[in-house]
Amino acid sequence: MPHPFQQTEGIVLRAIPFQDYDHILTLFTQAEGILKLLVRGSRSKRRGLQGLCMPLTKVSVVYQEKRGEICGCHELALIESFPDLRGDLNRLEAACDLLDATYRSQLIGKPAPSLYVLLCFILERMSQAHFPAALVACFRLKLLKHEGLVAFPFVCSDCGHELHTEAYVRNAEGWCMSHRPA
Repeated sequence: MPHPFQQTEGIVLRAIPFQDYDHILTLFTQAEGILKLLVRGSRSKRRGLQGLCMPLTKVSVVYQEKRGEICGCHELALIESFPDLRGDLNRLEAACDLLDATYRSQLIGKPAPSLYVLLCFILERMSQAHFPAALVACFRLKLLKHEGLVAFPFVCSDCGHELHTEAYVRNAEGWCMSHRPA
């Protein structure tokens, strides 16, 4: 029995040309995490889907799960193309860095709703940022925290006090000024 159709929205992280007229899209979605879709005829000029299959595009998609990890795409609609980011090289590079960090850190089928909301928020605000690289650094720190690799706030390994202003860190341990190692 075929799987029912599902609908979600996501940000295109990667688009790989497949056969003559198709694309395999990698989307980051709120409910499913990383989702791979086969979009048939997307490279055909008649269908007019070429602009929707570009990285850094937020789309709405109706899809159907198949046997493997690649789902079949039945409808694709544009939500946001982030034109302000595409017009400035620094912002475009920063946005692509966000997409790459997301692609490399998330697993297929592992939902990360808070990370998706954060990514959308940063992409929407990046066109107003004076230093887009600062937003990328903020996102990467949040990503590390989301994955459990960084714990905030830091606490002193000896006394247990929170370290707000300064910390001495070595081998994933932190100390306050009075308990720092020699």
